[in-house]
Amino acid sequence: MRGAPYSSLRNRYSKAFLLSESIVNHESWRGIPYHSLLIVQDKSGFRNISNQSSFLEASEADFKKGCVEIVPKEAKYEVTFKYSHYCGKPARYDKKYHLLTEKVFELSPGEYGRILYNGRHIATDTGEWYYELHILNAFHTKERNPKLFVNRSPLKEYRQIEVLF
Repeated sequence: MRGAPYSSLRNRYSKAFLLSESIVNHESWRGIPYHSLLIVQDKSGFRNISNQSSFLEASEADFKKGCVEIVPKEAKYEVTFKYSHYCGKPARYDKKYHLLTEKVFELSPGEYGRILYNGRHIATDTGEWYYELHILNAFHTKERNPKLFVNRSPLKEYRQIEVLF
């Protein structure tokens, strides 16, 4: 929400980071490298809770990370957003008031895509609200470069960003 507390800090927060050397130097470079970040904002500021680099092997049937599903389809990868309680509040619905499931884009060879979604949660031990921003960067490439996501902007981007009050 424009003008909400810390909104300008959230908007300036980086959306792409370096890939780890273990991914760049992995022996079998097939499939798509991805970078998944989980950034939590609470009253003490921003914290990186999860920062994972890996890749979806071309042989895997499908892959799910948070509320994002990636399925290989011939030479492409189909990327879908599927809302679940894991995403946090507010709930997302389609036009028929079913929980939101939508194909967001396909990645062809050489294409880079980014999915961003957020959610509000309640800490079970304190009852305090906290906010999560999920960023998943995926690139359909064989390029081995730790700056893969930093050196360029995504060709495709999907945002499921809600006002978290």
